[in-house]
Amino acid sequence: MKKIILLTLISLFYLSGLTFGAGNDSILSQHIKEADGTSGQDTNTGSGIKTGHIQDGAVTNSKIADGAVTDAKITGPISGSKISSAGLDADTLDGLHASEFAPMVHTHSQSDITGLNETLAGKADINHNHDSVYQKKYAGVAVVAKSGGDYTDPVAAMNDINTWCGMPSETNPCLLKIMPGVYDIGTNSLNMQEYVDIEGSGENVTKIKGHSLNSGIVTGVVNGANNSEIRFITIERYGSDSMGYAFYNVSASPSMKNITVIASAVNPVGVYNWPRSSPTMNNVKIIVQGSSGGQPIGIFNIDNSNPLMNNIIITVTGGFYNFGIRNSNSSPTLRNVTVTASGGVFSYGIDNYNFYGEMRNVVAIANKAAYLNCGVYNMNSSPTIDKLTSIGLNGTQQIGMYNYGSLVTIDHSIIRGGTYSIYNEPGAISTLYIGASKLIGPVSTEGNYHCVGVYNGIYTPLNSTCQ
Repeated sequence: MKKIILLTLISLFYLSGLTFGAGNDSILSQHIKEADGTSGQDTNTGSGIKTGHIQDGAVTNSKIADGAVTDAKITGPISGSKISSAGLDADTLDGLHASEFAPMVHTHSQSDITGLNETLAGKADINHNHDSVYQKKYAGVAVVAKSGGDYTDPVAAMNDINTWCGMPSETNPCLLKIMPGVYDIGTNSLNMQEYVDIEGSGENVTKIKGHSLNSGIVTGVVNGANNSEIRFITIERYGSDSMGYAFYNVSASPSMKNITVIASAVNPVGVYNWPRSSPTMNNVKIIVQGSSGGQPIGIFNIDNSNPLMNNIIITVTGGFYNFGIRNSNSSPTLRNVTVTASGGVFSYGIDNYNFYGEMRNVVAIANKAAYLNCGVYNMNSSPTIDKLTSIGLNGTQQIGMYNYGSLVTIDHSIIRGGTYSIYNEPGAISTLYIGASKLIGPVSTEGNYHCVGVYNGIYTPLNSTCQ
């Protein structure tokens, strides 16, 4: 019976002319709809194939011609779930620094090269570096920073110099670079070393501060050294101890450039130079605050210490005696220096003892001391002075310049004092050569004067004895 039915169906298809072939007249082509729903007669164009007629996974890579899917056919955002994250963690490099993937000096094995460069395939392993690609770490340099540097403590960095620089010398100079921040070194001192420069990031952004204690050994927050330079930084000595030094040079003559020095104590000193210490100081600002009964000093030069001081601004206040600059048995050179000492009982802008140095373009002001305000005091000294403005104001005694047993040469200057513009100690005769200068205030009669082109505050010419 089954055989009869099957033969009957075959006969019917045969008699009707229908076939199972792939031609345009096949039964399959007559039952595939166009995209608009109409009957399709030509399946080769593909225009009538709808989503419902394609099985999942039916379109494989081999069915899509290379380049058939162009950028123009891909629009809109692609969901992250459609993109594999395997090997694409480029934002974090899988949480590792790039240097951990390939050290600067490394080897490519022969197997790594095969397939990447056919001309090198089969060759020996290649060892090379990426100096031109990676950021270099400079030789002879250590960086102190709050984070990301080689050290966080400048004292520790300097003490470890042999590790990062070796033995400093003329042929092996070193640099300690200090990034922005305030570095409190406590009672420690930052000891400079020969052939090692210290460079901050600017006086307003880099500060080293401390309260070094002088228990048997005098020391500062920073101690200088020969053949070295410190620049672009602020040094601060804080505290209320009996003595306190911000910058201390012992037989040392560093270069001090673009720095601010701050010191406070009962008897603080901004920059202390002794003996035979002759630093070169350029663009230095010094602020010193003493305490009642103390003796604050801006710069103290002792025992043949002859620094070159250029573009210096000094402010000293708060003590019983206040000194802007003290020169004792020393002969520094002062150029473009402005000094103000104020308050207390005695204030001196510049105090010279056995001083034979040069003062040019100097302003020395003593102000607001209860008893004596003296712009410049010379004792047993022979300064050469040009373009000096020396002023003593307020207080019981106001003296522009006080001379004791000194030989003084003054040109192109202004000397002013309410009590005396120039006062010479009667018991120790001084000799003065004064030319083309203005004296505002009485001139004492003691001493030997040689005055040429000198006039008073109302431009009345004075005689050869400055009277």
